[in-house]
This record gives sequence, structure tokens and C-alpha cells, in this order.
Amino acid sequence: MANSKSHVPSAPPAEQEHHRLAFEQYYALGPGRTYQQLARKLGISASTAKLWCRTYGWRQRIQERDAEATRQMSDRSGQSTLDERERDLKIVRATKMKLTRDILDGKVKGRLSDIEMLIRLIDHLSGSQNDRLAWIDRETDPEKLRARLRELASEAELPPEHSSPEVTPSE
Repeated sequence: MANSKSHVPSAPPAEQEHHRLAFEQYYALGPGRTYQQLARKLGISASTAKLWCRTYGWRQRIQERDAEATRQMSDRSGQSTLDERERDLKIVRATKMKLTRDILDGKVKGRLSDIEMLIRLIDHLSGSQNDRLAWIDRETDPEKLRARLRELASEAELPPEHSSPEVTPSE
């Protein structure tokens, strides 16, 4: 009669320090890693390296570690892009303020298309989806354009002593 005891697989032995160090060596070999490379590096057999890999779930750990590294790089890249966008936004806002001031001071002959371009760029960099410049496309009256330029000057927090400069509609 056959043995009635059922075979229950035993739990794998606990991973020891030399297994963890071997995993780190295996991981460091990079995407083209092989058991033979690890075996040569550690002075063990390739079959031992393969056994450790299966026993301690190295392939899964490698996938998890690579996924985490990818997430971290993506987060850093996203933050870097955000920092660059914020820096660019500050530069464009300062440029808009200076251009508006120079137009109001008469240093530059006023063309609203330049300010319009800067405002559109500010809206783009700040992620705004508003249409606060639609009036430029419709307005041809120089008096109304001057009034809008004064509004822009107040947005730029310019002193009120500036007079209305000569303004030409955007082309």
C-alpha cells in the first residue's frame, strides 16, 4: 500500500545576508544579466545562482525595483519641468511689465501685439484656459486700445503718472 502521508512543500529557507548580497550583485549586472555571470563573479555554480533566484524571487524584486526607479525618475523629471515652467513664467511676466512700462514711458512705440503675445504666453505657461485677449481680435478703435493698455499698466502695477502713449492696433 502506498504511503498515505501527503507531501506538503516546505517553506524556503530564510534569505540570509549572503543571498541579499548576491541579489545586489545580480541586479548590478544590468538587463543582460545571466546566472553564469553571477556564478563567475561570486565563485558559485550557475545552478546555485538559478536556485537562489527562484527561491528568493529575484526576478520579481528586479521588476519592482526597476518600476520604482522609473517612477522616481518620472517624478524628478516632472518637478524639473514644473520648476522650469515657473521660472519661464516669472521671466515672461517681468518682460511684460517692462514692455508695458517702456510703451507708457514712450521709450517704445506701442504695439499691442507684443503685449498680446506675452499675455498669451503667460496664460499658456500658467495653464490658464481663459480668453482674456479675444478683445484684441475684435477691437480696432485706438481709444479703446489705449484704455486697455492703461488696464494692462495697472495689472503690471505701474505708477499712475504715466500718460497714454501712442498706440497702434496689432497687425
